[in-house]
This record gives sequence, C-alpha cells and structure tokens, in this order.
Amino acid sequence: MIDLDIDSIDIQKFQAKMRQYPVRLSREFSYLISGMTKMGEREVANAVRSGPTRAFKTGNLFNNISSRMKDPLVGEIRSSAPYSLYVHSGTKYMRARPFMQRGLENSKNQFNNLIRSFLNRALK
Repeated sequence: MIDLDIDSIDIQKFQAKMRQYPVRLSREFSYLISGMTKMGEREVANAVRSGPTRAFKTGNLFNNISSRMKDPLVGEIRSSAPYSLYVHSGTKYMRARPFMQRGLENSKNQFNNLIRSFLNRALK
C-alpha cells in the first residue's frame, strides 16, 4: 500500500508539469529521431569510404549521401547519386556493396545509446 501526503504536493505545479509533459516528450522524441538520422548518415558515408562496402573512387557517391527530417518524427537517409542502387545492390558485372545496410547496422549500438538516453530524460 502506498501512503501519499497530499498536503506536501503543490497541485497547481503538478498539474502544470503534467500538461507540459506531452509537448516536452514530443520535442525530446523529435530530437532523438533527428540524432539517429544524422548518426545514420555519418555511418552510411563511412561505409562508402571504407571497409568491405568501400565504393570510393571519385567521392561522388560519398558526397551525395544526405539526411533530412521529413517531419518531426520521420528521418530520411538517402543517396542522390544516380548509380547508388547499382553499387548497393550490384549488377551482373559488379558485386553488391550494401553501404546503406552496413552503415545502419554499424549504427545499432549508437542508436541504442541514444534511445537509452532519451528514455532516461523522458522518464525523469
């Protein structure tokens, strides 16, 4: 059983804080999605530049990787180089180098850290 001393709680402050909670949580969640999107962009670019998915000759593919927020809760990472799909999926003449997939897989631990940090802030 929980004993609660109502006299020690400032009801007006409590109610004001509870009204702000959805706005604050939404802002924090948007910040989380933005951070994950930027982090994913960096890791995808790193996957193009090095490792088994290396596809860096002229730097065009690397320079055409970008990210943006489509709305406050949706981030997008993309490559606007016209041949990106061929490099990522391969052709009958060239092996696949799935740089997008590799970059996002490399981001998993960092994503988990961001999510953990978000939950700690949100549940404070």
